[in-house]
Amino acid sequence: MSLSNKRAEQFVRTTMIGSIAKIEKIFGPFWGFGKDPEERTEKQDRVYSLFKELREEILDLGNEQIRKIYDNDK
Repeated sequence: MSLSNKRAEQFVRTTMIGSIAKIEKIFGPFWGFGKDPEERTEKQDRVYSLFKELREEILDLGNEQIRKIYDNDK
């Protein structure tokens, strides 16, 4: 059974976004998820900054894997 590149891409994107959503759900209270940025404490701002860094790394890694899926056909 073989997956099309488009279907494989969809699986990778779902994994990326789903992982980020799980992190937000579980750890979001530590950075005041859902609050206005003006309402967050300095510590919450630092934690939110770390979350944004992690989010970017997850998305970069996922996008790199998607590129490999398509590069494999060349």
